[in-house]
Amino acid sequence: MSGLLYEIGTEAAGKWAKLATLTPDDPPGSISQNTPAGRDVIMFYCAGGYSVIERSVLGADTEIGAMRAITTAGTERLATLKPGQTYEADVVSDKGIAYKARWTHVA
Repeated sequence: MSGLLYEIGTEAAGKWAKLATLTPDDPPGSISQNTPAGRDVIMFYCAGGYSVIERSVLGADTEIGAMRAITTAGTERLATLKPGQTYEADVVSDKGIAYKARWTHVA
């Protein structure tokens, strides 16, 4: 079955830690991205034969426990991944922690 592998890492350690593998049956995942221009939400999901990474446009998010509600005026597609393809992003969390995020579409 296809899936979207989500990992985080640091340049200093040079290692990646697997956080999740989303299947087509799973709800989309999301992470906060804080930039000098403001806060974005990066959303990602597996659509079966491909996976999508996108960024919120003029949106807001609210976390309640393990749930996150996202309201957005639209999205900007960052990547469409086919089997074996990877997308990486430098991320700064809402707590100011910088890390690398990596998504890989696995078959």
